[in-house]
Amino acid sequence: MNIPDAQFKLRLPATLKERLDESAERSGRSLSAEIVHRLERSFEDQGRAPGVLGLRAELAAQREINEATAEMLARAVTRLDSMRDEDGPGPYPGQEAGTSVHEALADTEQALVVFRQLVDSATLLLSELAIAEAHGRPVDVEAFAERARQAGVL
Repeated sequence: MNIPDAQFKLRLPATLKERLDESAERSGRSLSAEIVHRLERSFEDQGRAPGVLGLRAELAAQREINEATAEMLARAVTRLDSMRDEDGPGPYPGQEAGTSVHEALADTEQALVVFRQLVDSATLLLSELAIAEAHGRPVDVEAFAERARQAGVL
């Protein structure tokens, strides 16, 4: 059975709607999809440990995932690079889809850059948290988490 999506009118302060519109545009979502995405994330965040400790744990976990992905991509770049140098048709996953070794190498190198940037961003954010804690400065966890989300780290 297919249950239709619920629809209802919603009043928002104009400034909040503007912020949602801007965020929706940056993320490539419709306003409705952006609101649904943010509401769903609010329920996910309930499972996070409270405060700076929870944020730090979440950032560290994401950094590890991104590091592992970057390592895997680096190995793929090495393999594709050697296949390109050999100039042979050697089998690899993208070839069946019509992708050449050169195209696969360029795509993989681009993805590697993205994941290395995510690792660097997470490292920088974790460093900022550590410095703030070391100096006894209060951290606005929600604002910091939003920065991390905007950086693509969370």
